[in-house]
Amino acid sequence: MADGLLNKASIILTPTGYKAGTLYNVAPVVEPYEDFDFARASVASRVNSSGLVEMVGRTIGSELVTNGDFATDSNWSGTGSNGISISDGKLNFNNTPYTRNSAQSNVTTVGKTYKVVFTVSDYVKGSVRIFLGGSATSTASANGTYVFYLTASSNTTIGVQVMGGSGTTLSVDNVSVKEVIDTNNIPRISYDSNGDNGHILLEPTTTNLYLNTDTLSTQNVSTSASDYSVSFYGTGTITFSGSYSGSLVGTGVNDRVTLTFTATSGTLTSTVSGSVTNAQIENLGYSTSYMPSLSTQGVRATETATSAGSADLINSTEGVLYAEIAALANDGTFRMIGISDGTENNVVNFYYRTDANKITVRLKSGGSQVIFENFDITATNFSKIAFRYKSGESNLFIDGVKQKASDYTTTNMPSGLNEIAFDSGGGSSPFYGKCKALVVFNEALSDAELNNLTG
Repeated sequence: MADGLLNKASIILTPTGYKAGTLYNVAPVVEPYEDFDFARASVASRVNSSGLVEMVGRTIGSELVTNGDFATDSNWSGTGSNGISISDGKLNFNNTPYTRNSAQSNVTTVGKTYKVVFTVSDYVKGSVRIFLGGSATSTASANGTYVFYLTASSNTTIGVQVMGGSGTTLSVDNVSVKEVIDTNNIPRISYDSNGDNGHILLEPTTTNLYLNTDTLSTQNVSTSASDYSVSFYGTGTITFSGSYSGSLVGTGVNDRVTLTFTATSGTLTSTVSGSVTNAQIENLGYSTSYMPSLSTQGVRATETATSAGSADLINSTEGVLYAEIAALANDGTFRMIGISDGTENNVVNFYYRTDANKITVRLKSGGSQVIFENFDITATNFSKIAFRYKSGESNLFIDGVKQKASDYTTTNMPSGLNEIAFDSGGGSSPFYGKCKALVVFNEALSDAELNNLTG
């Protein structure tokens, strides 16, 4: 944004400070700061400035297993018979008959979710799984390190369980159980995969229909006759059959590939080969940020950012609303940003609309719509948009271009403007997209200033 105009701005939001429930403005710099109220009743992921996917609001607690590295022959029940022993830093099952367990109690709390990790080595025969708090991981029947997420359902015990009958032989090591701790309502500053274009990311609710995405193999998902989007990182392949036939091929360890298709009603089978990480399937016509599935399908809740500003910072008679934004997709919904009186009766806003690659500018005064017009835009590209409102001098500027040769002549301005929000002004049509900057000027800027601001 043009530095010389910053001193004229009354409210400036850029991707900077935040905490749970609050998205901080850069300006004003003295109290009251009139920051945004932020809400999302879940955790979510972002791409950080190094181009890596990380969870926002999710932390992993401390180790809860005692002697999970089997450094000593202690703390685990069931050893010393039936071919179960601890030696060489491993829990060994040697020609173990039938199903056998080695366990420890007072590890978990019913209702909490845990990250479970274990390593299988010296594999000859049989299978092994971890049971935790009344739940159990999938079985492992090959050497390797396995990661699962489980919710304790009925007790406090964790155990290693082998199956396969007489002759079962394998070793287990590095058993780890740590609590998954989620903090909701934390905003996200996300980046492109190359670490550029830091922006505030706002997305609708979505569900990752895959389960246990850290160990994704073959998955069956029930589909309706609608659009679905699949995405993942890696160099492997997901092959689809059933309600849709096709494949999605990875291009790199840190590259995300996506595929959108229309499924029929039925069962979609996704078969994984090679390196596939952060896999996601959504019942949407575009892919959103990755939401890991743990023991149940991963859900990211709707995000809102509202109720910033005040009557002292927003001029109802004249001003400018500016944003540098990009849409997530041409997804057929209204996605609004505006200043208002807290209702849709007095509003100055612009928004992506249901038409592809269109943006609408709107001004309402006393419930009457006095400015309403659509303009062409490449919605998924970042654009600099400024709406000047003033009696006889209103106009829209996009990327350095004044959109109408002459200004709107209306003299009917709104009243009571006192807040800015990523929605319609009355709470509907929330903005889903990317925002590098959102600014309110409490005076009408000149054409030259607006060309400079948006150019």
